[in-house]
Amino acid sequence: MASLKAQTFLRIGSTEPPPAALHASCLSMFLHSGQDLDSSARQFFDLQQVVVDAAWGISTGGDLARPSVTAPRPRGYRVTSWLSQQIIDATVTDPQVCRVFDEVTHMVRHPDELAAPAVLRRALTARRHRRPAPTAPLDPN
Repeated sequence: MASLKAQTFLRIGSTEPPPAALHASCLSMFLHSGQDLDSSARQFFDLQQVVVDAAWGISTGGDLARPSVTAPRPRGYRVTSWLSQQIIDATVTDPQVCRVFDEVTHMVRHPDELAAPAVLRRALTARRHRRPAPTAPLDPN
């Protein structure tokens, strides 16, 4: 499934695709796969599911953080939330983490790539390399 995710997202290239372009890419991959077009379109729907699940996960990911949401939190929610915050914080000081985060947000890369060991390692160590807090502005007088 990981290769399916990578193929679906990387087929577009490094531009910022609108979601419709990702769906069109799935259709193109399916049509060029050599599948019998009179048979089940299950493979096409599997490709579409990768895009839909990723978009849905990105758009609803922060909902559970809202105090007004009373839905039960899924298993591992606290750890995932903490790691997500570490990644977000690292985007300020680590250009590589920032690049992956931006590409995921723009749907150029799959959200699972934020959980890659190299990204997590950089996010977790970014706190040690934070820039000092800004000083107060100089008084012009």
